[in-house]
Amino acid sequence: MLGCGGPGISAPEAQSSSTAATSAGKEAEMHETGGTSLVVGSKAYALQWADTTAASELRQQLPLAKTFTELHGNEKYYKLSQRLTAADEDVREIHKGDVMLFDSQYVVVFYQDFQTTYRYTRLGHVEAADDLDAALGAGDVFLTLNP
Repeated sequence: MLGCGGPGISAPEAQSSSTAATSAGKEAEMHETGGTSLVVGSKAYALQWADTTAASELRQQLPLAKTFTELHGNEKYYKLSQRLTAADEDVREIHKGDVMLFDSQYVVVFYQDFQTTYRYTRLGHVEAADDLDAALGAGDVFLTLNP
């Protein structure tokens, strides 16, 4: 499966889902922010932020309480009204709980592990995300990112 293409956005023809290499050493440094959370229904998950400009910009917009749209059976996304500063990288592997920025304006919460050829900017990671797929459920979901 490929990552978020957003509505109406298709992958460049050169991309394929067969890339299996890891991106060791390419991950943005993560740091705790004391109390930041992703809330799904009545369940709150701790969120560690990536050390990226986009993550800092998004944190300034919190709280963010929106309906995130289901895509590909592995992610939920929300299109921001304003673009964030992207620092896209070839992440190659997505992990359950990753929170990424796609195309400078889509906040994407992943709830499955998979390989991708898409480029993302790291925003953060949901801690203890073992049951995140069950919590997010099928279809669109209302999520809250709290400061």
